[in-house]
Amino acid sequence: MKKLLKVLFMFLFVLFALVGCDAANNMAAPDYDSKQEEVAGDANVSNNVVVDTNRKVIYTASYTITSDEISTIKSSIGSKTIELKGYISSSNENKNSATIVYNIPTDQLNLFLDYVDSFEGVGSKSISSKDVTDSYSEIEARISILQASRSAYLSILENEKLTRTEIMQIQDKINSIDTELLKISLQKDSYDNQMEYSKVTINYYTSFAAPKEKTYFEQYFDYLKGFFTGLGSFILYSLPIMILLGGVFSAIFFPIVVSVKKRNNK
Repeated sequence: MKKLLKVLFMFLFVLFALVGCDAANNMAAPDYDSKQEEVAGDANVSNNVVVDTNRKVIYTASYTITSDEISTIKSSIGSKTIELKGYISSSNENKNSATIVYNIPTDQLNLFLDYVDSFEGVGSKSISSKDVTDSYSEIEARISILQASRSAYLSILENEKLTRTEIMQIQDKINSIDTELLKISLQKDSYDNQMEYSKVTINYYTSFAAPKEKTYFEQYFDYLKGFFTGLGSFILYSLPIMILLGGVFSAIFFPIVVSVKKRNNK
């Protein structure tokens, strides 16, 4: 029995070793995860961001919209989001601005972006794509290997001749595999969600009305006001210096004047 267990453990050890080698090879290969393309958008250009359905690609977009009617625009875009089966994942709003993140089904992303482009006030727009095909494939392969290993350990447990110690060792292995399976499955679910729903962030700003053009008399009054304000400030700040200079001149020239007067009196 122990000999059989040794053979099975050796098989599983080789299996994990192969997984490690495969992961090392994937690390050495070009990784599409690290490549992210930023595309500067133009509101007048038609959107076509889903270019290759054979790849695993995550799309994100961001907008800046400035308008006096941001409440109306937000309401319209929110209704469009619901119509396209999307949802708002976060919202941060105050009196004059707002930042809202929309999660839009990727197969409806172009329609949503075209709709946002139809509003006046779109100041800037960017679209990003991130290819995660290699990482996603590695995750799928890792899940398959872990599931195969778990099944192998469960088969060993069916043997009635196992000792308590051997059973506990195998159960520890299964628990370890379950922990890793949960972790890597969450990574896969995260990728699935990001690929299924594209994130669109829109920053809204209220535009303030331009000041009214002043009449000739208002401009002339502002000129006089500025002139006298400047003159008053000049006198105010210059007064201490003028007093100081006056004192210096008095100290220098007063004795001279007194001396001249005495000479003339003689």
